[in-house]
Amino acid sequence: MARRAAHPLRLRALGLLNAGAALFGATSICGLIGVLLVQALYVPFGAVGLFMAAAGTAAFAVMLAASGALFIEGACGRDMVRLHHRLGTPFARRHTPIPQTARDRMA
Repeated sequence: MARRAAHPLRLRALGLLNAGAALFGATSICGLIGVLLVQALYVPFGAVGLFMAAAGTAAFAVMLAASGALFIEGACGRDMVRLHHRLGTPFARRHTPIPQTARDRMA
């Protein structure tokens, strides 16, 4: 059950990570094109700078979301492993009650 729950989170986090990397790559290419436009065609640098700031901010936000999702997945995985080990001992099976939310999922 834990594997099924973690799989969509992992896929979403990896998708965000790929999107963030792609956005950073696109921002770099747009930056090079922007420099050429400003230097060769005398396009106002304010417009190019504004676009670059927006694209860089979007890429940073996506990478931050991906990192957060991966940290959350890691924390959930550690908690599941601890719970599994705690419930795996004979003492824990007799004396540790299962949380209400876990009982509801098992039913």
